[in-house]
Amino acid sequence: MARGARNVQFIHSSGYGPIMKEYLNLVQRVMDRGFSKGDRTGTGTISSFGERMEFNLQEEFPIIKAKFTAFRPMAEELLWFLRGSTNKKELQEKNVHIWDEWGNDETGEMGPIYGYQWRKWNKHTVKSFGEQIDHADGSVTFTDAKITVQHIDQIKDVIERLKKNPDDRRLIVSAWNVADIPDMALPPCHSFFQFYSRKLTQHELFQQWTKKHVSLPTVQLQNEVMRLHAEEGISVGQMSDEDAQKLGLCTRILDCQLYQRSADIGLGVPFNIVSYALLTHMVAQVVDMIPGRFVHIMGDAHIYQNHVSGLNEMLSREPINQKARIWLNPDIKNIDDFSMSDIKLLDYMYHPKIVLEVAV
Repeated sequence: MARGARNVQFIHSSGYGPIMKEYLNLVQRVMDRGFSKGDRTGTGTISSFGERMEFNLQEEFPIIKAKFTAFRPMAEELLWFLRGSTNKKELQEKNVHIWDEWGNDETGEMGPIYGYQWRKWNKHTVKSFGEQIDHADGSVTFTDAKITVQHIDQIKDVIERLKKNPDDRRLIVSAWNVADIPDMALPPCHSFFQFYSRKLTQHELFQQWTKKHVSLPTVQLQNEVMRLHAEEGISVGQMSDEDAQKLGLCTRILDCQLYQRSADIGLGVPFNIVSYALLTHMVAQVVDMIPGRFVHIMGDAHIYQNHVSGLNEMLSREPINQKARIWLNPDIKNIDDFSMSDIKLLDYMYHPKIVLEVAV
């Protein structure tokens, strides 16, 4: 029996593929182990701390199938972030209403939220020329000073480092800017994310090569392996980086890990999974890598009390194991050049929508 929630029978768990199991098992765990907890909205939650999910992006695109999950609004929001935008009217013009409940309805401004921090993080440099005055509240002023304001483009920076030094352990983009939080319409729930890159193993290179030739019958595939060895001196099972590049293969894989301080499991988390999985695909393409894993770490992972019945219904639905895929325009090599026409979700099959109320 859950601590603060009634137990839910996960009727069809054995029939789901790994993507859906990750999410539905998270729902089940929080139902079973979570604590009743108050929250900012006054709705009440079942809450668990330090939850984790992991998705293999090579297996399929991780979009929830046990209830309809709208892909286009999530992709539009991600593109909005990547443009550095902070005005919700830009989304509303595209019939995307994710941010309608927050910010200034008249101007549309949201303050320095995700896109601003990702692309325009403020850096202030102060050169003092006059007398320093220390105040009781800890602040400092000068009788004469020059302040220089620069914008740090974290997305551009992390992409450049992935290209030049892919083993870097500082491939982090943060939206959690403590100084700016009071000016944000909503402090960032998905606080920061980190990329991780490594060289592909020989087995992974071989898998990548066979995927490019999936239409060939087995005999022709074997003949192509022998031809490459005889005519070009390339052993498909023992490729150098140069050999792989000659065959049009990527030699590195890209993983992404998100830390989300506050995770609304019923409504927000399915959106966040799609958004960061899509971002990983996009960044991987522009740095000439293949997308690997998306790891989702959650601080306060919670189910709102008014979402429990809807999630019960979701847990009881028959499995759908059709694998969704993502298509990106292969000609796009700059993260800023992506538009909705360059992004397509394919083979997405799903159960009907479950309406869950937004807690504000």
